[in-house]
Amino acid sequence: MNLFHIAWRNLQQRGLASLLTMLSMALGVALVVLVLGIGWVISESFARNSNVGYNLIVGAKGGSLQLTLNTVFYLSKPIEVLPYEEYLEFLPGNGRAEEIERIGGRIADPERKGIYASYMAGGFAIPVCLGDYFGPFRVVGTKPEFFEKLRYGEMGDREYKFAAGRNFEDYNPEHGYYEAVIGWQVARQMNKHVGDTISTTHGDPEGEGHGQKFTIVGVLAPTGTPNDRAAFINLEGFYLMEGHARAFEDKANPDADKQDVDTSQAAEQAQRLPLEKRDITAVLVKPGNGMFAVNMQQAIKKSLRAQAASPIEEI
Repeated sequence: MNLFHIAWRNLQQRGLASLLTMLSMALGVALVVLVLGIGWVISESFARNSNVGYNLIVGAKGGSLQLTLNTVFYLSKPIEVLPYEEYLEFLPGNGRAEEIERIGGRIADPERKGIYASYMAGGFAIPVCLGDYFGPFRVVGTKPEFFEKLRYGEMGDREYKFAAGRNFEDYNPEHGYYEAVIGWQVARQMNKHVGDTISTTHGDPEGEGHGQKFTIVGVLAPTGTPNDRAAFINLEGFYLMEGHARAFEDKANPDADKQDVDTSQAAEQAQRLPLEKRDITAVLVKPGNGMFAVNMQQAIKKSLRAQAASPIEEI
């Protein structure tokens, strides 16, 4: 009688115990393979999206990791907001004065250059506002420069392209401030196309809906980035929706904070929300020379209300 025969007889005599042993070993091996596979996928995903096209994320003081997860991956809830004036400090050259004139409103020293303007020649700063949802997907209020100036990919050299339509505009004669671009996963899961309209909900997927509709003018081509799972709306339209304006006290005009914005009239007359009633979630900053990013980050950290996180370091 050979060893194989002895083993086979032993299995027959202890069938249930042998079956349970083999099952437990198979489950153990499968669990190890599953954990390693998931870990590799997550690591690869974060590495692939580590080059986000900008050097710094500037937001309100708090956790830098939370700021990065929220702004880059749309995974965490926004921390506190910053006044729009903080974004103006990053505009190069005479950009600060030009932006103040474009928007309108009151601000101290409107003619001076931004504090960080000397770092920004040849670079850019793009504001983003978060907090709304379209179904389960995050809504990002931003400027057209988001898709014009940002690049993605491991080398950071790939331009955003549109599977259908075009980028939204700062102001469009037909749609006013209410244009949107959606990621390809949003378009597929929500069954939306160019020409359709979307409405956002405030603060939560199941939250109170805004009545204002945004017309979809573009669907992003697949990028493999978190932007595939987001809807992007014109920043000007974002501000004009109910509940998105900052309450403020005007000593010269005590009733100024009680003046509601008529969004339909605003679109018709190209009226923008004044500067002093604007807040932002974050600013995406790329200085003209990448070597300036470290010095700029240290300077921003000395600010009383802002912090600067390096997304590559956090990721």
